[in-house]
Amino acid sequence: MSMFNDVISAVYAAIKRLAEDSWSDHKTTAIKDGEAFVSKTKADLELWTTQLAKGELTRHEFEFLLLAKQELATLEALKHEGLAAARLAKFRSALLGTIADT
Repeated sequence: MSMFNDVISAVYAAIKRLAEDSWSDHKTTAIKDGEAFVSKTKADLELWTTQLAKGELTRHEFEFLLLAKQELATLEALKHEGLAAARLAKFRSALLGTIADT
């Protein structure tokens, strides 16, 4: 479990960097939405991360499974701030990429 806690900590730090670097005008809201997505998918992320570490999943398979969960990245807080659908989609993509890279 310790390894997964390290991964989750790294994911949260990466989400904060993403928000600061690319979404500074909506930084706090982007962090909130990113962390909400991680919270919703935490059990799956733990399973997939473990399988990836053991070689039971390839990186491609891990990314595919992560993309399958993208509908859970509802980004409600950013929607309330009036971001256009294209900008929300861009953040969702960046969020999933950040998690996969971490």
